[in-house]
Amino acid sequence: MTGGVTYGFWDEGGFSSTPFVHRTWAPVGVTPILTHPFNWTIVSAISVITTTGDLYFRLHPGKTIRSGEVVMFLHQLLRQVKGKIILYWDGLPAHRSKKVKKFIEQHPRLQIKRLPSYSPDLNPDEAVWSLTLPL
Repeated sequence: MTGGVTYGFWDEGGFSSTPFVHRTWAPVGVTPILTHPFNWTIVSAISVITTTGDLYFRLHPGKTIRSGEVVMFLHQLLRQVKGKIILYWDGLPAHRSKKVKKFIEQHPRLQIKRLPSYSPDLNPDEAVWSLTLPL
């Protein structure tokens, strides 16, 4: 928080239990056949990391991030963070929806800044997802 203002970087991520296909051992001349039932589940997530290092996140099992999930997370963020909030986020279609725009208009202490297209290097919240991947 700087001067009563909290600066945050927003990002969404998704996780799936889809198995990674990689090299494996097999006798010479025998092509291995890898099988999987393909009934994996997905978990979507939204997170915000602030310039003071606070991390806010919410998991959405079995869902994709749409305007309803964005509004729900913004509502949660407004309850947890006091003072003005300036959020930087990307151009996800859900961010530009009428429902999200209306919510933002109704909450004057929330200000949104758009990050340039294809610029994950400008969003420190992108690094949060690298902490969740297996080595």
